[in-house]
Amino acid sequence: MFQMCWALIDVIATILTQASATTVGPLHGSYVGLATAITPSGPDTLMSAVTEATYTGYARVALAAWGAQYRIGDSGQGQDSALADFQPSDAVAPNQINAVFIADAATAGNLQAFYLLPNPVPLTTALQHMPVIISAVVQAAWSLGAVQTW
Repeated sequence: MFQMCWALIDVIATILTQASATTVGPLHGSYVGLATAITPSGPDTLMSAVTEATYTGYARVALAAWGAQYRIGDSGQGQDSALADFQPSDAVAPNQINAVFIADAATAGNLQAFYLLPNPVPLTTALQHMPVIISAVVQAAWSLGAVQTW
């Protein structure tokens, strides 16, 4: 197995979040949303398994802006999204948020990633809010394989 060097890690981290004349990263132009449930949850999970939040005023937030890349010691490269702040506009439809997800569209679309929260976050009044920052991290331990044929 090959060990990736910082030059390749930097390129992969950039591709994840940015757009250029020749490349659009898979997270560029995506949306972050909240879910009350994701069942089943695993690598094969589809958007149809997501029970999206329904509180008054809820909408997915575009992941349009990303901060500068930063090193995580010797273990990887990271880049954070801008803050997405979710807040009900009233207490008519309270929700218990159990997951954060990334989709490729403002509504419907394809599920790209999700995170099941260790503890539910109640969004039950207009006084409560849930700030979310997505961190895209490429680990240096990720490796590439090579096969030699004769």
